[in-house]
Amino acid sequence: FIKQFEKEAQEWQIHLANIADCFILIGEVQRTWSYLEPLFIGSEEVKRELPEDAKRFAGIDVNVKKELKTCWEIRNVDNAANQEGLLGRLEDIQTQLDLCKKSLSDFLDGRRRQFPRYYFTSESDLLDILSNGSTPEKVLKHTSKVYLQTDNLVLHPSKRTPSGRPYAVSWIAGVGKEDCDFETEDASAPGVALEGKVEIYQQTVLDAMKYSLFQCLRRSLKRYHEMSRTEWIMH
Repeated sequence: FIKQFEKEAQEWQIHLANIADCFILIGEVQRTWSYLEPLFIGSEEVKRELPEDAKRFAGIDVNVKKELKTCWEIRNVDNAANQEGLLGRLEDIQTQLDLCKKSLSDFLDGRRRQFPRYYFTSESDLLDILSNGSTPEKVLKHTSKVYLQTDNLVLHPSKRTPSGRPYAVSWIAGVGKEDCDFETEDASAPGVALEGKVEIYQQTVLDAMKYSLFQCLRRSLKRYHEMSRTEWIMH
């Protein structure tokens, strides 16, 4: 019974299929682009470590915005989704976005292998840590995401390393009100120097935490034999 309007029906079939394909593809492009955009555009660390991909993403960014703006200006789903060559352009954009995403993932995995505790932080938090690594004060807000049950690090109010970096003198527990001073094998040091790349000095902080707690426990064990139980517990 379709013969009377077969041509129109076939045209609509093609148009509706294009709308469905375009709707799915443009959604995927927007999700990937909106996730990568603050990283490749806003993160200096990513631009420095992945210059080729940052350059590629800058071109993708222009194309995505152009396609979205064009669709918005058309203001008609049928006409917008059936622009000549639109599906091909969106597929090409998605392919380029996947390349950027893979490079970013490989870069972050490399940093995680260097300091495995980064496996427990989100990609956006990790990138913020890496971007601000040369300014330890800005990294402190992520302390609880990197170190188990640790709320924050306390920095020395005045002393600095020769390069101008701060020293961490103690850390505060994430539960209760306990804090513990850092002890280092170099007794003359005012604390743990936050020097070098962020994954290096955060590993140094972790090692210092273990060393400091070991020294506290060793002194406690010695006191156990010298004090009454009540004095020892309340020391």
